[in-house]
Formats: sequence, structure tokens, C-alpha cells
Amino acid sequence: MDACELRGVRTHNLKGIDCSIPFGRLTVITGVSGSGKSSLAFDTIYAEGQRRFVDCLATYARQFLERLDRPDADFIGRLEPPLALKQSVSVRNARSTVGTMTEISDHLQLLLAHAGDVRCLGCGEAVETETLESAAARLAAIVAERSVALLAPVPRERLGAAGVSGLVQQGYTRVLLGGLVRDWPGEWLLDSAPGLPDRIDLVVDRLLAGHARRGRIVEAIGSAWAIAHGRASAAALDGETPGRILLDLREGAVCRACGLEAETPRPGLFSADSPIGACPECQGFGRSVTIDPEKVVPDPRRTLRNDAVLPFRMPSNRWWYRKLLRCAPAAKVRTEIPWSELRERERAWVFRGDDRYPGVDGLFAYLEKKRYKMHVRVFLSRFRGYVPCAACGGTRLRPAALAVRFAGRNLAELGATTIADLRAIFEAPGLPSAREARVRPLLREIRGRLQVLDEVGLGYLTLNRPARTLSGGETQRLRLAGGLGASLTRTMYILDEPTVGLHARDSSRVLGVLRRICKSGSTAVVVEHDPAVIAGSDHLIVLGPEGGERGGRLLYEGSSADFLRSEPGFFRIADAPAGEKIRANAPRLRLRGLAAHNLKIEHLEIPLAEITAVTGVSGSGKSTLLDEVIHRNWLRFQGRPVEDVGRVEGIEGFEALEEVSLIGQEALGRSSRSNAISFTKVSSPIRDLFARTPEAAARGLRPRDFSFNVPGGRCETCKGLGTVVLEMHFLPDVEVACESCNGRRFRPEVLEVSHRGRTILGVLEMTADQAEAEFADHPEIVRRLRPLQDVGLGYLRLGQPTSTLSGGEAQRLKLASFLAEGSRTGRRLFLFDEPTTGLHARDVARLLGALRSLCARGDAVIVVEHHLDFIAAADWAIDLGPGAGDEGGRVVFEGPPTALAACKTSHTGRALAAHRRKGRAGRDSARAASVARGSGSPRCRRDRLSAPLTGASDAGDPRTAAADRGGSPRAGVRRGRIGRAAR
Repeated sequence: MDACELRGVRTHNLKGIDCSIPFGRLTVITGVSGSGKSSLAFDTIYAEGQRRFVDCLATYARQFLERLDRPDADFIGRLEPPLALKQSVSVRNARSTVGTMTEISDHLQLLLAHAGDVRCLGCGEAVETETLESAAARLAAIVAERSVALLAPVPRERLGAAGVSGLVQQGYTRVLLGGLVRDWPGEWLLDSAPGLPDRIDLVVDRLLAGHARRGRIVEAIGSAWAIAHGRASAAALDGETPGRILLDLREGAVCRACGLEAETPRPGLFSADSPIGACPECQGFGRSVTIDPEKVVPDPRRTLRNDAVLPFRMPSNRWWYRKLLRCAPAAKVRTEIPWSELRERERAWVFRGDDRYPGVDGLFAYLEKKRYKMHVRVFLSRFRGYVPCAACGGTRLRPAALAVRFAGRNLAELGATTIADLRAIFEAPGLPSAREARVRPLLREIRGRLQVLDEVGLGYLTLNRPARTLSGGETQRLRLAGGLGASLTRTMYILDEPTVGLHARDSSRVLGVLRRICKSGSTAVVVEHDPAVIAGSDHLIVLGPEGGERGGRLLYEGSSADFLRSEPGFFRIADAPAGEKIRANAPRLRLRGLAAHNLKIEHLEIPLAEITAVTGVSGSGKSTLLDEVIHRNWLRFQGRPVEDVGRVEGIEGFEALEEVSLIGQEALGRSSRSNAISFTKVSSPIRDLFARTPEAAARGLRPRDFSFNVPGGRCETCKGLGTVVLEMHFLPDVEVACESCNGRRFRPEVLEVSHRGRTILGVLEMTADQAEAEFADHPEIVRRLRPLQDVGLGYLRLGQPTSTLSGGEAQRLKLASFLAEGSRTGRRLFLFDEPTTGLHARDVARLLGALRSLCARGDAVIVVEHHLDFIAAADWAIDLGPGAGDEGGRVVFEGPPTALAACKTSHTGRALAAHRRKGRAGRDSARAASVARGSGSPRCRRDRLSAPLTGASDAGDPRTAAADRGGSPRAGVRRGRIGRAAR
């Protein structure tokens, strides 16, 4: 088989596995979270391919490229050029849009520059760019019938004695004066001669009818443009009106109707990120900074006397508050009623003031003069808001760019059109044949990228949509479409869960795109948990059986169809519990008039008890509801600085909450100093325990001395990292162990202190499970370690950097940090954005248990989710839709998940009903297969697949022993069958 062979791969936690990646096929790598999927796909296959590519470059070029470490493997065979599309959902750049992320904006800039129709800013008529060839063609048509004089109009102020002498020396000795061609008048040599015309029409050439060759015409026009800076005209030499101007020839884009000059189209003119095309008022941001009244008065229930104006509450601004109260009676402004009940005139007075009271605007005008102080800038930023730019109307471009059209639309209008509609526009743009031939490669590239975007379910988006407003699933698929739309061949695409954030209805679309990649001759390697993608793959690799050090073994390699027939429940939550019935007296969050983005909801109630799942197709408004409407309005309710708050008429129920926490899909950070022990705050009691030992007291060591993040007990040579980086200039930097501490991070006297024979370094090398047994008699340490086990991270080493965690491990570590918190008196609302990202079905079951633990403390959980088993196990479901974009934003269903499956108008309901039918069919087929094999219950087979390999049943197996020693377990894995090592 034509494939990439891998032998003895030991990257990270992989246990010397052997496998192959067939070229031109779709290969899926799956397994529990932390089992080594990303280590195999990205840190081995992609890293080796990228390393081989960089090694082919010159030494000078290598210093500008990222160089990945050589994978730890015995042998890696032939590789196709790899292209990695990793999960990256956090976009902070305010200028980033859907068009820039997919590079369609770059292609549109080139298209408009070479095939756009320019319109006059004065009269709106079409403007054609005059070139030397087009001007010669127009003039030749006139010369064919009559004689003309080609003139170069020169302003008289440009001419003096020296200027005229220079033109005469070049042979230009005649001018058109009074309709006749004459020699230079002598008095024109004097600049101050009175009564002379402002413009002198210099005769460049006389072209006789029927005798002027095209070459002579071209040469004459070029000379005239050179003398008159791009201007020329043709005057009649014969006929009834000699001297009459027959034709104006102006170089560049000039309106022939009104003579207004237009800017010549070029790619930079259509970029809001370029000073050439950006609106000069807003600098290409599309919005202007102003004072947000809702941030100045965050709580409209307060009165003016009760400090409704937030800036006036600051001690340094109390003078303004007292001034307001003294002047309010004279201005007939009531100070004893809530702000929401004041008249518009009274509110305007509070902001604008009068002769006696400067107003809120006066305060900010005074503070603007002190912007050189840091605390003043921070204070002003708390009350800033944004409104569309008045100059460009939010289009971000200057008028000259908006005057160029393609298919009847300018760039702003094209950007505001949905991707699905743009596909129809670009299928038949209606260009002239010559112009279409010039831009045919651009049109082909744009059509291909739009097609991929539409196929992955993003046809409702517009190119102008800011990337910061996208959900995690939308961002992931945009990156996917940007990479897949490049039309590469013989390439190995390596993707990290492309179905993240994708509704079950649309999984087949992504699968279709992946299949199309393979048909074009490329290879697709996908890290995935979605059963639909796994079922449609050609080759399947299953890693496990656990995460961390208990994983990294090859459990299965072969046909996905065979695996799903033998293990139909491997990707389902075993006996997922049904949701509980929401109590009638449970507190609720009541929202009215939701109008953020595409939301169009009059009234919505969300129970603040147990687990609520917000479902719907991607783009239906789920993330907008949680982030912009609930979370940001909560921050505003608390008086905290926040911008771009989702529009809502009113929210009731915040009073019952102590805190609202949003847990998104952002990475934990790339710092090597952050680890599991610091993230769950278990490091504090451990350091206190070491500081109370007699050895520490004798050496005068404090708790902080047992931390490698602060000066004191750490090694100052490596700053507690254990390694130092040697700069190699033109070669890659080399990371070596610190010579002072030999990679042990701490000073020798700190490592001489031990607790039960273990130093602080030994504790960092322990797993969470080992640490709980070690510190079983310390309740506070056990309390903070237990959440790691509850979410299935007991295998993590306490000192393992969070930058090395997989996506699923990072999500669960965030959850564990909340579970590790002490008891509180108030209710807390947790908002999760797709927490099952990167999780296997067994990990999802653990996640559900952890969320139940939060609810058991009296907290509430709202989850945006597509995982059907998770939705079925929730207590309440809110389905948004029915479609995406403008077709979504409405409540399709709200109630218990058991009733959602019966809702025929809900895409989620239909998918949930089909999922249940497949689950029952899978269990029946597995039971029948088990009876035929005589192996009993089908669940035993699944349990054997996910059982640890270190049990007593494997103690005497030579293949397992070889794997534990770092050898290859391939002898225990056969293609198309689950090897004995997995049992």
C-alpha cells in the first residue's frame, strides 16, 4: 500500500507505536482525551514534514521560520507536504473579518483593481481609465475624417522666459490663438503682460486627415501628456469652426461627463488596513469612539441623588456630583426618581449641562486634557463606546474605493452580501470577454473558496462580519475553509476536529469536503470524535486506552466499518442518565426583547437550576445569547467595564446570582510556568506543608521558597524553568538543562527539605492520583485534588505545563479549578461554550458528572452544545433556529430534552431522534454479534477496549511488557481487529 510508514513513535506519551497513513485516503485518529492523538498527528507527522521542508531552505531563510523539534521515532517514511489546521478560536484583532481570514478580501481587491467599473463621485457616471492606446484609438477615428491640431494646455503661470525658451528649443514654436495656429507672440515672454489668457494651448502636432499614421498619433499624445501633465486636446483645423475643441484626452480615470478626475484603481485602494484605502476619519475601523450613556449610568433604577452617574461616584469627582445636586432644581431636573423615569430633556441636561453645571461631557472634556496620566486613560476607557463612523457609514473605506463596482456592487455591498448569494453573483459576473479573460484565475479562486465556505455550512455569513463576533465552531470552520480552498494537490492535510461547533445536521458537509480533498489526490489526516466522520473514513487509528501515561498505545488500526460493527457503543455515553425535572419554584433568568445580532426573541426564561443545554444549528445565535446577552449584561449590571453589549430590553434574575462566569474555548496559555498544581491552587497548601517541616524551619525557608515562579528558593540562573535557551543565530536555538541546578529548578537547600521522603520536586512529578494517596491525611490538599479525578485528569502530573495539554484536557482543567473552590453562600451561574470539544464519549460522561457536582452545590449551568448524548442528559433544553444567520435567532423549542426529540420543526430534535434509533439498533446488533460469538453482553467488549493495560490480566503478556519498556506493541495489534493488548 502506498502509505507513510511510522515505526517506534514515542512522542510525548506514545509507547513506541507502529502505524501507517495511506496516501490519497481519509484517515481518522481517535481515542480518549489525552491518549496521544495530537501527539501522533501534529507533533509527529506534521512536525517531521515541516522539519524536512525547512531543512531544504538556505541557512539565512531558516532563522525566519518556526522549527519544530525532531519527533522521537525510529523511522518515518515518505511524507507528502503537510498542511496543519489546528484548533484556534480566539480572534482578538478588531480588523479581522471573515473575508480576511479566508483571504477572499485579498482576491476581491485584485479583482476590483483590474475589472471594476469606476463611477464618478460627482455625477455618478461611468469613468473609463484613459491609456495611451485608448486615447490614440479615439483620436485616430477623428483624424480619419478631418485635420486636427493636437494641443497641450499649459497654465500661463508655469511659463516664463526660461520655460518658453525651453519649449522653443524642443521645436514647439506654435500656439492656438483665436482659433488660428500662430507663432509665439513676443509679449508672451513677459509673465506680467496684461490681458493674456490664463491657459496657453501649445500646438504639439498637426495631423492631416487621412495622412496621420497611428505611430505618429501615439507619439504626439505622449508628448502632449508629458508637457501638460496628463492633459491634451484636439482642435479642428478645417471646417466651419476652426479652432473648436473636438476631443479632450486626459490620462488616467477621468469622467467624460463632468471632467472630475477619479482615482486610478489599485489593490491598496480597496483595503481598510491600508492608508491608501482606509477612511481618514476612523482609520479603517468603521466606528468612532464616543461616550456610552449606558456605561455612564449602568443601573437605571438608581436616582441622581443615589449616585446614578457612575463617574461621579469616584472620590476625585465628587465636586461634579455636588454641583449636579445644587444646579438640578434651577434646571427643573428631578433627583429623587429613577433614571429610567426621567424625561429626555432631563437626561440631556445631566450630560450636556448649562452655564452653571458643566455636565458629564464637561468632566470627560476636562479629563481628556490629562490623558498623559495612565490612570486617567484607564478611567476613560471604562466609559467608551462605539458608533458607526459618520464619514464612511461603517464601510471602513474612503469614497474613492466605494466608487468602484463589480457586478453592480461596490466592495462594501459585496462584503454585506451573504456567502450563499455571492456564489450566485460570481457564477455569472457579466464581464466583457476581454476583461473576464484577464481576471479568470481570480474568479476561479474566489468561486472555489466561496464553494467550500458554503459546503461547510457557513453560507449565511457575510465577508464583513468581524471575526471577534464568531462562535468557536464558525471560527474553526473558517480556518478549515481557508486552508481547503487553496486547491492544493499531493498535500497532506492534518486537521484537528473540523466538526467542532458543527450541528449534527451539517457533519456530512464537512465529510464531503474531506472526501473531495482525497479525490483530488491529497491525503487527509483528521483527529476526530464525531461518529459520522469516523464512519465515512477509509482508515481508522484508535489510541488509548486511557489518557496521559496510561495512554499512547495502539488499540486498533484498520477499516472503520469493521470497528464500528464490532464496537458500536465506543462513541456513545454508556447509559447516559436522563435529565431531572426542573422544579417549579426554581429561580429563573427572564429576558425580554433580545435583538443582538440575529436574535429575535420577545421573551425567554432560563431556569437557574441544574443543567440547561442551548442547542441549534451553527449560527443560530447560541454564543450570542450566552456571551453578549447574558455575560456582558451581567458585567454591565455589576458596573464593570465592557463593550459591545448585546441589545436586550430587560433582564430579571441577576439579583439571585453572586457571580456569572463564562468558560469559553480559549487556550490556557503557552507559559511553561502554568501547571495543574497552580491552576487548581493546590500548590498553596503543599508549600505550607513543606514550610512547616523541621528542615525548612532550620533553614529559614518560607512557603514562597517552594515555588519556582518567584525569587527565593528557585534557581536564578534558569529562573525556575530548569532549562536555558542558547541562541545559535543562523541555526535553531537549542534548549539545554541548566548547569546550575541540573534541571531541578530549585536551589540545593530547598531540595534538602522533604516530606515523607519526597522533595518538592518529587511532588511535582507525582500524578494527581498518587498525590491524593500521599496526602490522604491533609483534607485541604485532598479537597483540591479530588476535582482533577472527578473530571478524569487523575493521570496528570502536578508539574506538567498546561501548554502541553490537549484541548479536551484544558477544558476539563478549567472545570476542575471551579470545583476546587471552597464553599460559597451565593448562587453562581456557569456559562460553558461547547465543553465537549475534544472529548471522547467516556470523557463526556465524566464531564456530566463534574457539572452535576456544580449543580449539587446550588450553582446553575448553561451549556452551548451539539453533542447529542450530552443534550439528552441535560435537564432543560432551549433550541434556537430554525436556520442560521437571518433564518435563525428564534426559540424553536424550550422544555425537557425528552420532548425535544419529538419536535419535528427542530433540526436538533430530528437529529436527537435519529441518534436514539441508531443507538438502539447498534445495541441490538452488538448483542446479536455477541451471542453469535458466545461472548455475553456487548458492554463487556467495550469495557475490554477501554480497560487499562497495566492490570493483572496483562502482567504476563510479552507484548504488553514490551510496550511498557518503550518497545513496539504492534505484535498485539492486527489490521481490522482489536489486538490482545487492548483487552
